[in-house]
Amino acid sequence: MANEAIEGLRNDKFITVHRSTYYFVLENILSEFKPEIREKEDIRRVFERIRDAGLKIPREVQKDLKLRSMLSVESPSDRAKRILETLVPAKGPTGQSGK
Repeated sequence: MANEAIEGLRNDKFITVHRSTYYFVLENILSEFKPEIREKEDIRRVFERIRDAGLKIPREVQKDLKLRSMLSVESPSDRAKRILETLVPAKGPTGQSGK
């Protein structure tokens, strides 16, 4: 689902309302799965995929989102990056274990 939303948001052949919907899908993924990112590696990989997509929100999509009462529009890639940067490893470096 995340891959489809990434490609849909990038696709300038889609009408604006569809691209805005893909934006909402990505935002919902980031919001819904954020609590699980520490425990589930597959969720973390989805966040990394969104981050690595380097998404920019096209101007016409920004306008559409603002009309729908979105106060601020942030790139899902930037948001995923911020979320991933806040993760603190569950275990610090342990070095070599003794025998």
